[in-house]
Amino acid sequence: MVSRSGGVHEFWVVCEERDDPAAPPTIGAAGTGETLPVFGFQEEALLYLGLSGGDGLRVRRLPAERLRTLLLGRWSGFDSVALDPLQELDAGPAPTSTTMSRSRFVRFLASYRDGAIGFRAAAAS
Repeated sequence: MVSRSGGVHEFWVVCEERDDPAAPPTIGAAGTGETLPVFGFQEEALLYLGLSGGDGLRVRRLPAERLRTLLLGRWSGFDSVALDPLQELDAGPAPTSTTMSRSRFVRFLASYRDGAIGFRAAAAS
């Protein structure tokens, strides 16, 4: 799910076409509140963007620590994070996408910084 570039764990998000990442559009997932779609690979984010028809949006790479900082600050209003959601035309996200609380995902990101195993460490907490 997480791509690596030069030893840096990175993620991809869809957001407005600005230098400073504005709050990305959310997806509707039953019972999860405001959900941020996050992708492990640029190609998945581009496919999602293409299927959702997001005018004025672009795919942006964020190192794990930058994404964590945003989720603790300006993007702290999100209730949850959907990992690699599949956007179906007129049907919302596919029910198979993995969704977790924002706080759990922040712990997941911190596990990379701290050298822990990653997802399993966050899922266990």
